[in-house]
Amino acid sequence: MDRPHRIAVIGGGITGLSAAYQLNQSLPAADVVLYEAAARLGGIIRTEHADGYLVEHAADNFL
Repeated sequence: MDRPHRIAVIGGGITGLSAAYQLNQSLPAADVVLYEAAARLGGIIRTEHADGYLVEHAADNFL
């Protein structure tokens, strides 16, 4: 009997989140685990409140 795939995705930034999602969609029987060192997901992409405004901090660029 085949054992299910065990896949670790390291990093919860936009690339890690996208990879984990795509792996989960394409290999539903796989055990996909996402590891992130920070307390929140998203990497450098975030939204914060500053002086009553919402400020978007996005990635420097997308290739």
